[in-house]
Amino acid sequence: MMTETSDVTRLEHGRLIPVPGRWRIDSGHTHVGFGVRHLLTLVRGRFAEFEGEIIIADESVHSSAEITVDVSSLDVGNAKAAETALGEMLLDVETHPTMRFTSTGVEPAEDDSWLLHGELTLAGTVRPISLHTRFHGAVRHPYTKGAKMSFSATGRLRRSDFGVDASFPVESSPGVFILGDRIDLILEIEADLLDA
Repeated sequence: MMTETSDVTRLEHGRLIPVPGRWRIDSGHTHVGFGVRHLLTLVRGRFAEFEGEIIIADESVHSSAEITVDVSSLDVGNAKAAETALGEMLLDVETHPTMRFTSTGVEPAEDDSWLLHGELTLAGTVRPISLHTRFHGAVRHPYTKGAKMSFSATGRLRRSDFGVDASFPVESSPGVFILGDRIDLILEIEADLLDA
């Protein structure tokens, strides 16, 4: 993590933050991923298609973010598993082709991290969610000279809270399911400053 300011960063109450402005998520250098249990094993997947924007305000607590994800771009490294996940019993992509996160507030947390509060729309259901985020810094690209910033975000949800509640229990092993209910969100974001 960077600790010194530059022309695209500043200090606010001792915390390094980006300069104010509109930052567009760079989908080519961003990972929107998740982890979920398959039986006993943690399996990781990602969504390949998405777009979003981050507004850094003069006062950081008034900043906002949103991201819209193309659900059909799901990649779990297994075509059959992806087909099942996108079907009517789970994500029902034909009825709900996108999911969307829209922030409702941001607040400083411990160790120079931040809590980004918002609403997630998944499978037609809206629920509150908070993401634990960490800003890694901002620099100017050595070739394009454009400003880029980086941060990571993690969160957790239960898919059943969004009506995606097919459980697929393993009858021979009580308490074990083919697909777990808890989803761990893992995002690595790179964004470009639009008004620089």
